[in-house]
Amino acid sequence: MHFCEVPTALSLKNVSTDMRKLKLQGNVKTLGDTTFTCQKILAKKPLKKDLLCLNCRTPGHLLRDCPHEFSHNGEGWFRSPRRRQMTYASTSSHLQSICRRCAKLELATWLHEDIPVQGKQDLYDLHSDGALFDERVGKNFGNVGKIVLRQDCTICWTLFGLIPTAQTTDQNVILVKSWSIYRLEGSILADTAERRNMSQYVTAILSSNTDGSISFQDTVDKGDGLCLIGMGESKTTLAARPVDSRHIGIQRVESWLSTCGELHPVTCNINQDENVKLITLIDVESRKLVSFPPGGCEYLALSYVWGDADQQVSGAGVSGTRLGKLAKTIEDAMTFVKMLGKRYLWVDSVCIQQENHAEKLAQIGIMSSIYRGSYLTIIALSGSSADAGLPGVGADHPRWNQLSCSVDGEQLLGVGPNLSQLIWVEPWGRRAWTLQEAILSPRCVYISDYQAYFECNSMQCCESLNDTTSPVHLLRRDAAFLSSRHDETMIGTGVLRDPFAPNYPETNALMHYSIILTLYSYRSLTQNSDGINAFAGITQFLQGKHYNEGFLWGMPKQDLPWALLWKGRFFEKKRKQFPTWSWAYWGGYLWPTKPDDNPSVITYPVDLRMWNWMNGEAELIYESVFEDGGIKNDPLAVDVPEDIYNTDTSGLRLLRSAPEGKANRMLCIDAVTLSFDWPELHEVEYDSIQMVQAWFWIGNVAIWMSMPQTAQPLHYWDPAERPMFVLLLRQVGEWYVRLHFLLLQKKGKYLKRIGTVEMQVRIEDLEVLSEMGMRRRQVVVV
Repeated sequence: MHFCEVPTALSLKNVSTDMRKLKLQGNVKTLGDTTFTCQKILAKKPLKKDLLCLNCRTPGHLLRDCPHEFSHNGEGWFRSPRRRQMTYASTSSHLQSICRRCAKLELATWLHEDIPVQGKQDLYDLHSDGALFDERVGKNFGNVGKIVLRQDCTICWTLFGLIPTAQTTDQNVILVKSWSIYRLEGSILADTAERRNMSQYVTAILSSNTDGSISFQDTVDKGDGLCLIGMGESKTTLAARPVDSRHIGIQRVESWLSTCGELHPVTCNINQDENVKLITLIDVESRKLVSFPPGGCEYLALSYVWGDADQQVSGAGVSGTRLGKLAKTIEDAMTFVKMLGKRYLWVDSVCIQQENHAEKLAQIGIMSSIYRGSYLTIIALSGSSADAGLPGVGADHPRWNQLSCSVDGEQLLGVGPNLSQLIWVEPWGRRAWTLQEAILSPRCVYISDYQAYFECNSMQCCESLNDTTSPVHLLRRDAAFLSSRHDETMIGTGVLRDPFAPNYPETNALMHYSIILTLYSYRSLTQNSDGINAFAGITQFLQGKHYNEGFLWGMPKQDLPWALLWKGRFFEKKRKQFPTWSWAYWGGYLWPTKPDDNPSVITYPVDLRMWNWMNGEAELIYESVFEDGGIKNDPLAVDVPEDIYNTDTSGLRLLRSAPEGKANRMLCIDAVTLSFDWPELHEVEYDSIQMVQAWFWIGNVAIWMSMPQTAQPLHYWDPAERPMFVLLLRQVGEWYVRLHFLLLQKKGKYLKRIGTVEMQVRIEDLEVLSEMGMRRRQVVVV
């Protein structure tokens, strides 16, 4: 961005005269009392060396002349070394050069105009497939193969940093604007006067639609964005503000903590229970390990990626140990603690005795207490190892250069990528252990290569947006406010907040367990044996708050039928340390089965009992009794014949006779089962979430089915070893019954889980179950 410094006493008339002498063309505007923007219109034809390519990202040619193949990851540009090395005009520059096309954009004027929609969904609807493009919300900048971007134009250069990398020559660059609040709190939908007073930002989206319309899959929240800076009387809520590339804005972090401490006494309350008295802390002043002080203390916790850094710390976890030089990220975290005026820090590699297996397991067992008791959790978002350091804290680790330009006499700054998108792509967001560390912490500061982000259970902030006058950020979330169920209590669901905080909707524990488990499954582990340990903090917290009967191999006992119905996505390598019926066995993406959201669909229990080997005996861990759903001639309402080859005690006998050390991995299930020759499937469909859906016929009855593609393909089953369908749940709708089965296959004298199947039958056809080998069986699954 470029400004002319003009003495206060100099009149606008004199300034204009001086500009005419310089033969400058363009816009002049007062910023405060002394600063004026000067624009020079560039020659119409650019030099070849100034041309910019939206494919290979090197100067000297346009995309249509690029010799390189197209990228398959357009959004990867925002995290590329080339993008991070880009520099922009500084505020000390005295002249801005722009091309004629950019001069006609009038971006600043456009960003001051009202957005004619009420919420984010309306933005999608306004630009849905086939809809005419609405110029009030978006501008079609042109086809990627025809756009001429030049690096001697400051606006072209800034837009070059903003536009994703092209993937085909058919794409158009669409400049879309929205409210800056959506960079922080994406769920705000209310059309309020306060929100309409918030700043707007513009971002760039690539669309393959010839009319420039945007499909629902496109989003205005990806990549970077440009927002007007708030200055003087024109200052608006959540306007852009500068981000220092060298130093983290520690005063901003202190302000966020102060606001949270004052306004969120209920939602962000720090909960230190008896378990925190068992931890060891780093005293950053003395560089010694100390026991948790008897009188209590405020400590910070560090969440980071170990990577391939040497994490061997002599005397780790032992009070009194004097620490030598530690990994760079830990050293920077200690510096950050001092910057905040605090004294204590908890770091797993330093504060846990890593070589003492029993002690390590004990500390893993109180992870929920450790992070819920922290004053603030420092998250090293971008570091790929413990030697990466914290950007903006360590002197040798500067951050990205903020997008910057001047348009129509006003300054625009980049707001940086969203925290929600960074979490999916940065190293920290790919590590399984770190998920629980963020969710369990009342307050987190995410330190990235771009800027610092703050998230507590009530608000989200970032360095690049000025939240000091934001009504969303200044709401007081005390007990009286939350009990009023005011509409504003649910503004923003955040990224990784505690889903059981008082300001969250009153949904059941199974729903939150399912969401967290799905997020967890998208992350990776170095050691497969940690599949459940890295989730232990979540289960500890859920057990204390909702599931008082505890968990079995990562699954809540009270909702065990639903938990057993998890579905695997893609064909992943299995974790053979775990039983096949536990989600921990699946080494990849999965999603649980949840109750139907339709209130007219009611779940009715079926006859079901389950045992597991605990403390030297078979313990009954789940039992339900059939409930009548008002269905006439329901075959499940009468006594189900027992399988003549399995007595009531056969499954329990197998469990009791299992080899020592293996019985606790087995699940004995007493349930209604089906076993039949699988018929031909009709109208087979494969949906986007890796499910197979089809119809099949039993006699003259049509049955709809759905199962994961990862279940063993139906046509591969050996007719001599029919799969067994174990009924765990049934749901009754207005005209149908949906049955949820666990799909098992023989493995020696036991059975193994190979998937799940849902079957949907018309209520009047439910008697068909009697023709599908329905039996009451007692089986053991390994």
